[in-house]
Amino acid sequence: PLIVLTPSFRSSSHAGTRFIDARNKTLSRGTDRGMAYAKFKPHQFSYLNIASIGSDYVLQGSDCGLVCVNIPSCFSFNLGAFRNVIGKVICELLPSDIYNNSEKFVLSQSHHHYSIASPCISWPCKNKGTCAAQYQENSYVCVCAKGYAGKHCELDVNECSSSYPVCDVNANCHNTFGSYGCSCKTGFDGDGKTYVNECGASFRVCDVKANCYNTYGSYSCSCLTGYIGNGKKCTDIDECSSSNGCDVNAHCHNNPGSYSCSCKIGFDGDGKTYVNECGASFRVCDVKANCYNTYGSYSCSCLTGYIGNGKKCTDIDECSSSNGCDVNAHCHNNPGSYSCSCKIGFDGDGKTHVNECGASFRVCDVKANCYNTYGSYSCSCLTGYIG
Repeated sequence: PLIVLTPSFRSSSHAGTRFIDARNKTLSRGTDRGMAYAKFKPHQFSYLNIASIGSDYVLQGSDCGLVCVNIPSCFSFNLGAFRNVIGKVICELLPSDIYNNSEKFVLSQSHHHYSIASPCISWPCKNKGTCAAQYQENSYVCVCAKGYAGKHCELDVNECSSSYPVCDVNANCHNTFGSYGCSCKTGFDGDGKTYVNECGASFRVCDVKANCYNTYGSYSCSCLTGYIGNGKKCTDIDECSSSNGCDVNAHCHNNPGSYSCSCKIGFDGDGKTYVNECGASFRVCDVKANCYNTYGSYSCSCLTGYIGNGKKCTDIDECSSSNGCDVNAHCHNNPGSYSCSCKIGFDGDGKTHVNECGASFRVCDVKANCYNTYGSYSCSCLTGYIG
């Protein structure tokens, strides 16, 4: 029905309301010679399930339509199919129409739906395009879905000719109707849109016992030290089955990706290098002992003046036993040695009796006689001399 509302009247039940049968437009909200009118298309037992902008009970459907025409944001309404106990039906005013909400347009046993007889009534937009009605111009605009273009969205968009690349630079672009596809060039892998690092955790192209090296459009694998293979499969090298770094006096033990050496009994070290136990870094003998390195072992001997097993040496107290000091000398024990000092009245090294009248001393005048005495001496001037 065509519902007409003039500025002077608010309801089709009032006198003065006129019905107009033919116009070039389906909607005017008071801009056409002061009149507001709309042409609504009924959809029996249907319901547009969107949020309403208001609702109320009316006596007849034309009242609901008149209210919708006078509200700029109203483009359709749901009308109750059955009256209530006082003879009214529910009127729900809606901010859109079925052409823009087709997925929410459902069958109903309790309502009828009325949408303005939109220019979109013929569903002119193709390929899932949305029709936006231009009511005042009795026209429409199609809002095309991605991948389509044209007045009615009837044209395919060639994404492969776009100035904004949709595929990776190392991929080929394949245009399809409404879409496109990307396929990686030889030497590249992925979805064609994103550069792929084959060495990333999600790929695992190399053996876990190999290093992965990402290269332009490819990758390479190299087995870790201690393994052999092509990098995609790596096997442990048994270093003990061939020449290795272990000493001839050591045992070789093969380990995953490596090996170890352990010295045989009687030898010490890291198993790879011959060890001189008498070296400064070992200190196997006492500091008061000499160390003698032997094949696979060593020996210790206490220094002169010390006694012990060489690993522990104790000073010998030479003064507590027979020693080389003279009976007229004192003995002094020192660490690893001893010394002698003459008693008062005696001179020398403490070990040998000294003849002060000997030629090496010359204690008396050359014009005197020297008399050696026990622990001393005396001088007497020759005849004819005094002193």
